[in-house]
Amino acid sequence: MTDRKNFYNKKLQNIGWLKLDKKFRKVVSKKTHLFKLMDAWGIESYVIKDLIEQHDCEQIRIKETDENVIYIISIKDWVEHAVERDFESPQQFVSRKFFKKLDATTWKSLESESSDSSHSSSPSTPSSRTPRKTKVKEAQHRSGQ
Repeated sequence: MTDRKNFYNKKLQNIGWLKLDKKFRKVVSKKTHLFKLMDAWGIESYVIKDLIEQHDCEQIRIKETDENVIYIISIKDWVEHAVERDFESPQQFVSRKFFKKLDATTWKSLESESSDSSHSSSPSTPSSRTPRKTKVKEAQHRSGQ
């Protein structure tokens, strides 16, 4: 099994990847990827659904290359603050104000830290996952899914 799962949009372009540490990564350019009206980053709705339901994703990391910044948000906060819009396909957008912002020079140290922790043998307890899954179900209920 590979330590990384790639995700693609409808045009078959790689839009990001998930590692064994349950963190989804995406590299973007602010000039072309930022939804300016909402000052938000977006991810295809079917990808978010797959990250949550099939992969138990815990965090989203977006590396923005124009200003060399990393935006980090928990999947719980993503679900809580996401707004769905349908342009070419449904996408979820979250305003940058909800992200933790780091200088991208820390990207490599974050990645090496994640590599180390992804091989940890400590299991997560079911009680630590329950609130996130409950929040997702509530969000899906509100959106009529």
